Amino acid sequence: MKNLPDIQSTQISSTGEAPLEWVGIEKVLLPLSKEEGILSSVAECFAGVNLTNLTARGIHMSRLYKLLEDELPSRSWLSSPIDFFYIHDKLIQSQEGLSTEAEWGINFSYSLNTKSLVTDIETLKVIPVSVKVKGSNLDQKLTLGFSFFYSSTCPQSYALSTQAMTESFEDYFLNKKLSHEAVRNWIEKGLVATPHAQRSQAQVYFQWSKNEFEKWDGGSFLKNGWENQFKNWVFQLEKTLGTPTQSLVKRQDEKGFAYLNAQNPLFCEDAARRLKSQIQAWLVPTYWGEVIHYESLHPFDVKAKFSSL
Repeated sequence: MKNLPDIQSTQISSTGEAPLEWVGIEKVLLPLSKEEGILSSVAECFAGVNLTNLTARGIHMSRLYKLLEDELPSRSWLSSPIDFFYIHDKLIQSQEGLSTEAEWGINFSYSLNTKSLVTDIETLKVIPVSVKVKGSNLDQKLTLGFSFFYSSTCPQSYALSTQAMTESFEDYFLNKKLSHEAVRNWIEKGLVATPHAQRSQAQVYFQWSKNEFEKWDGGSFLKNGWENQFKNWVFQLEKTLGTPTQSLVKRQDEKGFAYLNAQNPLFCEDAARRLKSQIQAWLVPTYWGEVIHYESLHPFDVKAKFSSL
């Protein structure tokens, strides 16, 4: 059989010789775990390298895909951990003589078992997760990001609603005798004003160099899996904000959620400061994030950002 031509290695592009920052593949769908051959988790992946060899027309794209296919399927990111730094090293090695840096990552959804507030109905909470490694063999950085939703009651709207209720009470009972029954009847007439709340989203990102990660983690994540730590992160941040969204509820749960919202009004600035304070306690060397409140009063959203920088 005759040797097949390798055009990308033998002919330089007519566009001229120039280095490229990133060349690779995107939107690669691969399984992360399997149970008895049934696909149970799919990740969208990307992988690429820089092209520094000025005499080479292109890189070996198929090697990028083959490496992802070999390393990711039948693996669980959390319980049978993927060594993200190892795959990064292999990507650069796969383009030996062409590249000095690589960037690759995966995006997937992780489901957590949760219970409703009062009735303990079990349901799933889906958390979007992204992991990325970027850099050279001597300077690798791993970035982990995830997001979740929560409810935010506007403190200003809460205060104004309380004032409106007070004024209504005073007007109603100005020339009336106060009694338990009279007050109860007034309350049962209905609220004169309600504070507005909105579905809100928190996005957080943690970053480590390879040395920082090994020192911070002590090897436990890569050896034992990330599942317990990841659940703790999500639940701790939800607890910090106080009003995580609920998937499946009964009326008792909805009443309990109304209590939480009344006890926990949040501006976006409040939410961002709470998250930053909690993440600082975890001693992650570099982090950043933002909160977005999808306003129900205004035709625009409000946002607050925070970081370790």
